[in-house]
Amino acid sequence: MDLWPPMTDRRRPVTRGWVARQPIEGDLSRADLLYLYDHCRDRTVVEVGSGGSTAMLARFVRRLVSFETDTGWFLAVRKRLRERGMTHVELLKVAAKPDQAAPFADVYIIDCASADQLRSRWLDWVVRGRLAPTVLLHDSRRESPTNEIGWLWKWPSTARLESAHFHEADSNYIRLQFRGGPVQYVNWQSEPGRQPLRRI
Repeated sequence: MDLWPPMTDRRRPVTRGWVARQPIEGDLSRADLLYLYDHCRDRTVVEVGSGGSTAMLARFVRRLVSFETDTGWFLAVRKRLRERGMTHVELLKVAAKPDQAAPFADVYIIDCASADQLRSRWLDWVVRGRLAPTVLLHDSRRESPTNEIGWLWKWPSTARLESAHFHEADSNYIRLQFRGGPVQYVNWQSEPGRQPLRRI
């Protein structure tokens, strides 16, 4: 299955001003919409947890795959995409745990407000598999999402984490930037001939 279908029916280029004038869907704020535009425009994006953001993202990202764990949401979003003629979005119904077919992308967006409360496993999958340099976690101001990702602030995840940005531009997102490739742990004992460098 081709997870990156060409977006041949994309309409005229979408501007930031256009995004700012669109009606708000789901639990997205105006700041959230603009934040998505700023960090996802013309990039390959994987979304975990479809909804109001899916149809909006489809207007300005280069390619979009959206995984949904809830059957009700999956059917509702599929209907909405079909009504809008957005046949270029790859919407996939999956189990709560990560799917082996999860592709590499420029950006992963993970909606942390989920009844199954298992989407933090997707974050773990993305971090361990180095599937994207940028991860956006939505609903960052709620209690459960931030509690679920406590493991992220522990080693070895911290060795790969370059930076974490909370609520930028008044959004409800946490932006995580990860280092690509292997990480070398170097300290004063890692001099040549004394101790080999530790790769993480």
